[in-house]
Amino acid sequence: MAKQFANPVERHLEKGVLAVAGLILVGAIARYLATSPNQIELGGETVAPPTVDAKLANKADAVRQRIRDATPAVETPEPLAGRFSTAVAPLQPTTLEFALALAPEVPLVDVAQMTIGRAELVEVVPLDKPATTRGRTTFATYGSDGNPVYLPVDWVTVASNVKVKEQSERQRLQYGPAFGTVVVGPIELQRRAQRPDGSWSDEDWQPIETWPKAPLPKVPAIRLDQDDEGRFDVPPEDRRAMDDYRGKVSEIELRLSTLRPLVPEEVNGTPWRFPELVPYRDVLMQDDEIRFPGEAPAQNPDDRYGFKQTSRREQAAALDPVKQAEQSLREGNRLLDEAYKTNNPDLARQAFNRAADVILSKEAASQHAEAEKLRARAEQAERDIERMIRIGGVRPKSVGQAPDPEKPAREPLPIQTVWAHDARPQSITPGRSYQYRMRANIVNPLGGQPARFADPHDAQVVLIAGDWSEPTDPVVIPLATEVYFSSDDARDKEIGIEVAQWVEGVWTKPRGRLKYKVGDVIAGDYRYEIPAFRNPDAVDNALVRFDTHDVIMDIDFDRAYRERRRGSGRDGFKVGPDADATSVAFIRPDGSIEERFLPMEKSHPGRRAASERAWKKPRK
Repeated sequence: MAKQFANPVERHLEKGVLAVAGLILVGAIARYLATSPNQIELGGETVAPPTVDAKLANKADAVRQRIRDATPAVETPEPLAGRFSTAVAPLQPTTLEFALALAPEVPLVDVAQMTIGRAELVEVVPLDKPATTRGRTTFATYGSDGNPVYLPVDWVTVASNVKVKEQSERQRLQYGPAFGTVVVGPIELQRRAQRPDGSWSDEDWQPIETWPKAPLPKVPAIRLDQDDEGRFDVPPEDRRAMDDYRGKVSEIELRLSTLRPLVPEEVNGTPWRFPELVPYRDVLMQDDEIRFPGEAPAQNPDDRYGFKQTSRREQAAALDPVKQAEQSLREGNRLLDEAYKTNNPDLARQAFNRAADVILSKEAASQHAEAEKLRARAEQAERDIERMIRIGGVRPKSVGQAPDPEKPAREPLPIQTVWAHDARPQSITPGRSYQYRMRANIVNPLGGQPARFADPHDAQVVLIAGDWSEPTDPVVIPLATEVYFSSDDARDKEIGIEVAQWVEGVWTKPRGRLKYKVGDVIAGDYRYEIPAFRNPDAVDNALVRFDTHDVIMDIDFDRAYRERRRGSGRDGFKVGPDADATSVAFIRPDGSIEERFLPMEKSHPGRRAASERAWKKPRK
């Protein structure tokens, strides 16, 4: 057979293929060892797998916000009003001019477009002139250990009306139809005292820390970022913080405690009442609208104030301790079920408090075992819900029923009554006169959306504050300690006084007299029987302290005095002969000087009234 010769290409083809494959293999190994191929370029940045999700989420948020804030192309139609006026002028010039004079100058622009780069901060409708109620009451609060803390305080409740319907219309006109919902934020309260000369000054207004106050969340800070083209944007985390704040403030229980906070349990003293600016049932209907927005108005709305028939304290006293415990346990179980349905840890804490009340009741010992179970379930529920919120990102829902889109929405009420309590211990000084004013803050519906505002910085405003209301009528706080000069002793250069004092809900008037000299402060200690807090049927021989802060400046035992008595004369009184009497001059805490005469003090009607209203130990 003849030999066949292969050309050089054929002889070395396999080697060449192996060489190329080897080079590719070496390049791949070098690429994987020296550099990472698992990277992509995103917006001019090189990102790896661990960070690509977060980068994409931020980019998506930014794109979505730009889409929302984008200004659509709008064709402005040619104004035809002038041409129309010119065309019809020869026909009815007088009538047409009159009609055109009455017509408002409204631009032919859709109201909804006012939300795109043209919105201004909406003005808050001013509150009505507030009304007040006042009293002197001992409240009971409970510490973390479950033990009661008793607070005897003077209190003033200030109330006004937020014109919700009018405020909603303002927001719709300024922001667009989708932003008419009014969310009321904190209610601010200020107070000023009357000056010694009887005048009032705007320089004396002071902010009042109301108590109790709603546990409102912290107001978020909104930052503005500006790009190279001068456009403003808000970081995604700030937008989410604004949404979270708006959602929390809108929660039903928080809204109720913001608009109409309740005072703590009353033990002794003046029963609390709020100023009834509108009929009582209207306030209950306002509660019903907030709690059940998706339902028709209730014929008999729930009464959480207890003023329909009896006070809350009288309602509770109508039940024996066992029935009270049963009622508390039923309410606690209901709150616990609602806490899981709404992912709301606050409701779980309320259920815990109901169980704690039963456990502290010695008379309801038969219910203690069930109360212990409820308390344990409530503690576990609070941990479960907080874990779901922390790990799963589940947000608490509002209590009550959400609106049903298939049912017609209930007609919103035109107003919401709001009130605030000046009730912190030592806040109010007895014997002084005060005026109050208040204002409401409205949550900005477009907070965190700079592209919608003419001034992008308005997007940083979370709460829009209204103007201060008119001052209330003067509120006079009566003295809690009354002093009457009842005796004199020229030899020892001293006078005797009688004290009537409000102590923990009752008036006291100790027997005997206390002695004072020139330079003494009218203050002191005495013991007097008052009802015990924990057991109103028991009597406590309490140490009572009083301090008027008055200083005796002078005692004149030979002061010229002419007695005046009620009579049947022309002036309605008759004047006695000149005589000498003891007078006492003392300096008040405000710096004023007051003088009293002993004969007038002995016949003072307040002295007799103090003896009559003083608490006396009940006879067995």
